[in-house]
Amino acid sequence: MNTLFITRVFPDNLNSGDLIYTRSLLNHFLELSDNVTVLCSPGNDGEYFEDKLIIHSDLEYQTGILRELFSPLPVLPSRLNTSSNIATLKTVLKNNPDIIVIDHLFSLWALNTIINYDFKNGRPKIIYSTHNYESGIRAIESNVKSVRGIFSYIDKIKIDRLEKKASRFVSLLTAIVKNDLDQYSKIFPKGLVINPLYFKDIPPYKKREALTPKEVLILGSFHWSTKRRNLINFLKSYRKYGSSEILLKVIGNSPESFQVQILRDFPFVQFLRNVDDLRPHLKSARIGLLIDEVGGGFKLKLLDYAINSIPIFALNSAVNGSDFESSDVSFVFDKYSELILSMNEEVDNFDNINRASKNAYSTAVASYLVPNPSKLINGLSD
Repeated sequence: MNTLFITRVFPDNLNSGDLIYTRSLLNHFLELSDNVTVLCSPGNDGEYFEDKLIIHSDLEYQTGILRELFSPLPVLPSRLNTSSNIATLKTVLKNNPDIIVIDHLFSLWALNTIINYDFKNGRPKIIYSTHNYESGIRAIESNVKSVRGIFSYIDKIKIDRLEKKASRFVSLLTAIVKNDLDQYSKIFPKGLVINPLYFKDIPPYKKREALTPKEVLILGSFHWSTKRRNLINFLKSYRKYGSSEILLKVIGNSPESFQVQILRDFPFVQFLRNVDDLRPHLKSARIGLLIDEVGGGFKLKLLDYAINSIPIFALNSAVNGSDFESSDVSFVFDKYSELILSMNEEVDNFDNINRASKNAYSTAVASYLVPNPSKLINGLSD
């Protein structure tokens, strides 16, 4: 079986959540297929070798406010919807793949060309692999009373229209968490959850103990304004309810100006923007936090915490629909104040936090290390 995998950028360097999930999906389809042709824009010159891969990294990428605003497509796919990319796609389609994977909303630029192409053996099965319930995210962003809110509202309308069109041609939708799948099931009749994979080293499980510093860790990336708002809102609550005995450490890529703002407004925080080796920080953390009020999808920080034996304290919105929402594996709360007060109380309760972290470690090792092509086979069967 031959697969065409259309994505935004080749996932060689895994420096973002989207690229990690794209690599995860690609690995699933490599297990399923005799060969996989990847149509994408160039990656970052990292190393990713696989005999069954054929890579066409020819796609160009165009941005511009007027271009995005007046395109009939949503912002993300409009950036790849160029005459050059369409010509490249038509050339690749001459190979008559058995399956076409449209990875991410970005790649729905290719839908119109695919459904209008004259395939010799009939149209291949189309799989739409989603990373988030994008329409839901735009709906939340559109509530902000600003020009950005207006653009988000327009983009939501375009996403709904495009995905409704796609639902008429897609054989199978894949989602990263059950909650996203439930939302998409309103228009896509057939879908399944494909877990992200963990590509880093797998250390043995290690209990937290009194020798472990009272460090609480927040991992993240703060280039997206929504992620920055999440952190600011949490820190405002932490200033009111947090314990002075606990060191709060934030690690993540961000604009330098945002780091300066956080250190100025919240001097009790240690904020590191660029860390060459995360392992010492993972080893010293007694608790890992997931504070996303908005963001959607699967928080890949969950796997960093779980695989490194770090007890997880999370907002319900950050783990809802995942394998980590159970109270057996995570401490889950509806409000920041509840999370912080519980963390103050549980930080020295090693029986409780180690029991949960052991269950989270077992969950991650069991379901997030190896591709499961049988799920795709069953999903594609009629």
